Amino acid sequence: MTVAAIYCNEQGFKAYGAARDFWSYRGPEVILAGPYETGKTLASLQKLNALLAKYSGCRALMVRKTYASLISSAVVTYENKVLPFPPGHSRCPIAKLGKSHPEWYDYPNSSRMVLGGMDKPDKFLSAEFDFIYINQAEELNLDDYEKLTGRATGRAGNARMRR
Repeated sequence: MTVAAIYCNEQGFKAYGAARDFWSYRGPEVILAGPYETGKTLASLQKLNALLAKYSGCRALMVRKTYASLISSAVVTYENKVLPFPPGHSRCPIAKLGKSHPEWYDYPNSSRMVLGGMDKPDKFLSAEFDFIYINQAEELNLDDYEKLTGRATGRAGNARMRR
């Protein structure tokens, strides 16, 4: 089992242990696993945010087994602990479509993070993504996982990452 430790302060995000290794990892798939309250979600969302900011025009998907569980968990962490200001604040560079039920977040460099749940996958299964973040991947069955990985095969082509 891998453990990730996160430290946040006024200077920003700092990853330790497995979370630090995760940040430097360049492979096509990775699972960050470990006990609860070790910062896996925060580390993943920080990296996804950094990738969206770095690669102009890229597309990412944040997904969980159900949309409702995504909104009440990872989206709260993203808005409250990753973004410098909440969406809608005059100093927040990220625009959100949808108030309490967001569909996506747009970045100033034309990158977009789409939100979804495997309970209603129709809106994103025909799309191509540069990155997919699966929150609580253990909730998915193999068919769900394979459907998602087929959406991030490199065809989107907006993020040229070195391996």
